Amino acid sequence: MAMGNAGPISGLLMGSGPSFADDTAQVTSDYDTNNNSDSSDIVQNEEEAGVPREPPREAAARGSPFPAEAMLFLDKPILAPEPLIMDNLGSIMDQLNTWNFPIFDLVENIGRKCSRILSQVSYRLFEDMGLFEAFKIPVREFMNYFHALEIGYRDIPYHNRVHATDVLHAVWYLTTQPIPGLATVLSDHSAPGDAAWGESALFRLTRKNNAVLYNDRSVLENHHAAAAWSLFMSRPEYNFLANLDHVEFKHFRFLVIEAILATDLKKHFDFVAKFNAKVNNDVGIDWTDENDRLLVCQMCIKLADINGPAKCKELHLQWTQGIVNEFYEQATPPGHTSI
Repeated sequence: MAMGNAGPISGLLMGSGPSFADDTAQVTSDYDTNNNSDSSDIVQNEEEAGVPREPPREAAARGSPFPAEAMLFLDKPILAPEPLIMDNLGSIMDQLNTWNFPIFDLVENIGRKCSRILSQVSYRLFEDMGLFEAFKIPVREFMNYFHALEIGYRDIPYHNRVHATDVLHAVWYLTTQPIPGLATVLSDHSAPGDAAWGESALFRLTRKNNAVLYNDRSVLENHHAAAAWSLFMSRPEYNFLANLDHVEFKHFRFLVIEAILATDLKKHFDFVAKFNAKVNNDVGIDWTDENDRLLVCQMCIKLADINGPAKCKELHLQWTQGIVNEFYEQATPPGHTSI
């Protein structure tokens, strides 16, 4: 999940999320952010609301956010395999403290389509920041959720579980230490243009169901937020936030949704203009103002989401090859008419 300005949690649900199914869960939070939003006004569990738990199949029959083919998450949850923490990754994990973390070496080391990369890196970074202790997060439920989340990613060239892990690492790094040479990178590279916006545009142009569901607004981002929260709410085995009270959980959910929606590159220049205006005025960022802190969080995850040009040449080229291949595959998907 993403936690706003509280560290690495905010990187977990970045611009491209899991694709379990074309879920129909509604998300109403948008960019006019304030803490009075009702976008996250849901109960974390049935016990809190005084509602008895229904058997999974009965709940599904009444309209689950997942269609029938995704009901394995309800009938038989995907649980993290043992050992929960892989013990053969030490030499690579020791390099997490570097900006140019060799993530593709970790992919090769984990193997089997890197199906545990997100959960393993998530655990290491949460442990490093003391988040398990601070928020009383149960490790087993945490690992169950993030393993189920990473399994939900499609095996596509760029927006996959490896990219999710890379964004998580970048958010953690940005919130703990300065990026080496960032000023030079910013002066040598222009901001991303419409090419990175192409995937959401493709959804709208091809009239995908999700584009209709979300009224052509931040289609993929809304879908990713809804899918991730639907997974979280589907099983008690995934509830690693059980020790948050209702107010804390509501605020957490709000921050997660706002962080994900901020990665819609159609809104990129709006965010940049707002951030520049804020940091260049006489007051600057007011860290006592929650809206200012949220803006910094949104800028942080945006930078993490497109951090490739700020990495070393080798990593940058690998990520660039991935996004080029993905755009090429999207141009004429099997069974679809070319646009």
